[in-house]
Amino acid sequence: KDAESVRNVAKIIRLFPHRPMVVIVSAMGKMTNAFEEVVGHWSTNDLALAREKIGTIRQFHFAIIEELFDDPKDLLAEIQELIDQVQYGLEQTFLSYSEGYDYIVHHGELIATKIIAAYIGKETPTVWQDTRLLVHTDDQFRRATVRWEETARAIKSRIDQSKVNVVQGFIGASSSGKPTTLGREGSDYTGAVFAYCLDADSLTIWKDVSGMLNGDPKIFQNTTKIDRLPFNEAIELAFYGASIIHPKTIQPLKKKGIPLHIKSFINPTAEGTTIGDVDRAIPEVPNFILKKNQALLQLKTKDLAFIAEHHLSAIYQLFADQGVVVNLMRNTA
Repeated sequence: KDAESVRNVAKIIRLFPHRPMVVIVSAMGKMTNAFEEVVGHWSTNDLALAREKIGTIRQFHFAIIEELFDDPKDLLAEIQELIDQVQYGLEQTFLSYSEGYDYIVHHGELIATKIIAAYIGKETPTVWQDTRLLVHTDDQFRRATVRWEETARAIKSRIDQSKVNVVQGFIGASSSGKPTTLGREGSDYTGAVFAYCLDADSLTIWKDVSGMLNGDPKIFQNTTKIDRLPFNEAIELAFYGASIIHPKTIQPLKKKGIPLHIKSFINPTAEGTTIGDVDRAIPEVPNFILKKNQALLQLKTKDLAFIAEHHLSAIYQLFADQGVVVNLMRNTA
């Protein structure tokens, strides 16, 4: 979110010297939200407001760069080129809102990784990698599906085992080379994709909390840190909305038995939470998830007949076609 956070990333990396490493980075601060505002203005043809917001995004990143580097001229030029690409996108015609969204928003990750790779590279051998060349997806913009075989080949061939590889989370590219995104908070899932393809020893997700808690501390008081959690329970919690884990993160790790560590970048040497092949959660405590802004729908058949399995199948297919997740369903006579 700021220059000090970038310095902290470099400190954490130095805790693991002489190890092959892939560092997956999200957009800085609230920049994904900022890019989404640009998308909103673009979609309503308020291009003046879109350019004004892009100017704010530029100032935010330039201020961080100027604090981190004594001679930032070359890096500033690289970031300006990416900003220009966003400006260029405002004038383009996309096939859908979602395609335009992915084109504009994915620049947040590109900019963040350029800055972090440059800073880490001052002391540690580092290579910036373009995830658009590594994570191959279909063309379902905003919720793309990974094409695993192509992705695995690309990752294995391009990752440099002798350096720290800095890559973008959240993004990929379709077979035609168009940028795609994996869904909000998708950087955790990107980490699982790389861990799976590289047969990694482990995946560590760095958060601003001490590990996985049994409730969101912003909502619930007196939360408890979970030290150990089985894969299956983590999948269930993620599915039902535990915000600390992207719903798709666990499955690739479970397939290869790769443990997931959730640790605090504020206190990086603390133990945190480990999700893996364990029998039960330690400690065994109830978990609390609050889902806001839910819509309650009541469906009835026109002839008052009982809603049978084939009805449910058709209903779920309609929701799936629109990308709507059904969190809870009750079927009664």
